[in-house]
Amino acid sequence: MTLRLSGFAVRAGCAISMCIGASTGFGAESQPYPRRPVSLVVPFPPGAATDAFARVIARRMVDTLGQQIVVVNRDGAAGVIGTDAVARAAPDG
Repeated sequence: MTLRLSGFAVRAGCAISMCIGASTGFGAESQPYPRRPVSLVVPFPPGAATDAFARVIARRMVDTLGQQIVVVNRDGAAGVIGTDAVARAAPDG
């Protein structure tokens, strides 16, 4: 009796084994995340409902992550300025 695998099963098995193989070497080099304060960008003015909601979420994130969360209000252009600030931010995780 011969076992026949479909092309999808073979590709999925290869992808899984590559992910496992690639992830095994990074455990010794990992650093605690995040190392710097996390910026939570709110694309609306301070004092608005979205700002109040973001501050409640930030407080819960501090409790969960144990890391400082900074709420940054970048208002203007119907949220485009805040969105642009996030898009141009350094890709540090």
